[in-house]
Amino acid sequence: MKTPEQKEADRVRSARFRATNQERVNAKAREKRARERAAGKVSTRPMTPEQRAERAAYSRKYWLANRERLNAQNKAYYEAHKNDPAFRAWKSAYAAKRNGEVRMTKILTGNERKVEDYLCDKVQARKGFCPKFHHPGRRGAPDRIVMLPGYPSYYVELKRPVGGKLEPWQITYHREIARAGQEVFVLWNRDDVDAFMAAHPPKCDLL
Repeated sequence: MKTPEQKEADRVRSARFRATNQERVNAKAREKRARERAAGKVSTRPMTPEQRAERAAYSRKYWLANRERLNAQNKAYYEAHKNDPAFRAWKSAYAAKRNGEVRMTKILTGNERKVEDYLCDKVQARKGFCPKFHHPGRRGAPDRIVMLPGYPSYYVELKRPVGGKLEPWQITYHREIARAGQEVFVLWNRDDVDAFMAAHPPKCDLL
């Protein structure tokens, strides 16, 4: 049986190996996965949106239930390896990649916000209301409720023009709204907003 010192040495070697051979390890893992699929050992059927949403909810629930323990483990691992050159190189590369993703997310989210502001301006110009929609404790709720004079209320989901996509939990929420007899619109750009407004021309003036 290995001693704590031997286990720690193994973890250090594993971290150093992953940091220096990550691309090769990933390529071998992909090749192994492809061979297993070809042999019929792994199901090639993709997960449904409901399965993805259930898996994400389970992961979130597990993290919340074990948050303190996981954070303590991560902190202890960092303190034990923060002076390791291989670990520091991996950490710097990950931080650079993460910062780039965050910057791109901010840019794309800004475009989504412009589309949302454009929708609000159009609705208000028609003497309607376009409040934010929140569902506490539930993911996937649409961004806005559009209320135009002479029409029922509509739920509207805004997505950024480039790189935007509907998440599985959003699709599930939209289906539940449709089953309740309500309409949900997904708008990706200003042209979609103009088409939505054109499909609902003025009927009466709001007194």
